[in-house]
Amino acid sequence: ALVSDDPSLETTVLAAFARLVLVGHDGTQLHEEIIHAGGWLRETGGSGRGTGSGVRFARIEGVEQLASILGTALDASRLRGTSGAVQARLAAAWPAASSNLLAAIEARRQTRRESLTRALDRRRDEEIERITANLGQFAASLRAAIAADEPEDGQLMLPIAELDQKRRDRAAWERRLGEIDGERDREVGLITERYRVVGDHVFPAAVRFVVPRREATRGAPAPHPWARGGRGSARGDSPPPSRRPATAGT
Repeated sequence: ALVSDDPSLETTVLAAFARLVLVGHDGTQLHEEIIHAGGWLRETGGSGRGTGSGVRFARIEGVEQLASILGTALDASRLRGTSGAVQARLAAAWPAASSNLLAAIEARRQTRRESLTRALDRRRDEEIERITANLGQFAASLRAAIAADEPEDGQLMLPIAELDQKRRDRAAWERRLGEIDGERDREVGLITERYRVVGDHVFPAAVRFVVPRREATRGAPAPHPWARGGRGSARGDSPPPSRRPATAGT
């Protein structure tokens, strides 16, 4: 649990971080990112007020708002922990809020999945276009090489070994050219199948409470009136005895 001076904090925030991984049908990892979700812990009143047991979780819908709150609280230069009393109050609030926090992470997963599905569809199309274009250029190069190697009368004067090598090269080019259409179809099929069924997996990473400073100090004991300084307070001695007005003798 962290204490924050962020002015946008309405009350304590409960948030969770999780790792979202998207995997293709062939087991290829297609995407990975850290997602977060959270909400306000609002007291419901009643006998549990101030103890943490009477709270309700209200999800924060604005992803950027939550990110800003968490970013401020997790700033290394401003990290501040909470007292034991505050931690006990937050622990008491956890049972009532945990299921709602899990639901918030699930909702965030679904939202990101929908957005990433569109991005993955674009990536699939780009991969198909790229492999088709690359193999098309390769086929064009082979055709040009074969056309430039058409037998001429002068080639009959070449040494037998060189002539045999040219024939072997030409045969290899023609064989490779004949394989390109099948290779392209196989590659396109693999890409299509990879993106046809995409699975998503969520791995919990961390949970954070962010407590406004005004709530972190709520219920703290008031400072001793003699704790402001002086010799007695520094040693923890008792305050000096009260002085009564002197009375005149008779």
